[in-house]
Amino acid sequence: GLLPFDTSSLPDNASIVSVTLSLYCASKQNDTGSETLYIVGPTTQPSNTSYTNDDYNDIGGSAVGTVALNSITLNQFTVIGLSTSIVSLTGYTKLGLRLGNDWVGVFEAEKTNTLVYDRSGANEAVLTVNYTVTTAPTVSTTSATTTGAYTASAAGNVTSDGGGTISERGVCYSLTTNPTISDSKVASAGTTGSYTVSISGLVPTKTYHARAYCTNEVGTSYGDDLSFATFSGGFLFGMN
Repeated sequence: GLLPFDTSSLPDNASIVSVTLSLYCASKQNDTGSETLYIVGPTTQPSNTSYTNDDYNDIGGSAVGTVALNSITLNQFTVIGLSTSIVSLTGYTKLGLRLGNDWVGVFEAEKTNTLVYDRSGANEAVLTVNYTVTTAPTVSTTSATTTGAYTASAAGNVTSDGGGTISERGVCYSLTTNPTISDSKVASAGTTGSYTVSISGLVPTKTYHARAYCTNEVGTSYGDDLSFATFSGGFLFGMN
């Protein structure tokens, strides 16, 4: 038997936490001993939604979930945990039901099946996918202050890692608005929370722009643009 589930609406960057398959058993002829129902999936999920002979050829790999027949109760859902790797984020997730090497004639009550599942109305098989989505981090620029003709101090605050791993954070700066990490930057070790960096090698009497930045596996986020002006680099001499 084959079960297709349209999982294309899942975000492409979803991280699958858990997967369960709920099957409603209408009748069964063999529930003794240690016979097991195997849920298997293809190496590559097919795009078609109908049941075809090719699907039976494709779905022949290792089991992604199992349940003992004698643990299945009639006329109620049985929930089976599945491997998280079987879910297709861009198309259909197809599953096959197999008893040993024999395919189960699912949802075809007129046949003499070992198991017959009811897929009508509220008793339709359900694939439940729990997942998380990693987003870009959230960061703000909290200050940018001149400390000399050639130096400045700037600060940022990473308020969220987006559910991912922060690989770098700091402050980027340039003589133009909205600098990016392609411009000059000073990194600061750490993940979430506040930080301050010292900027050096600036040009006197220039207006600079600074933004806090933070990068995880999704991308780089920036805080607001703040400007500061460096002091004059001249010297004053007194005369008697």
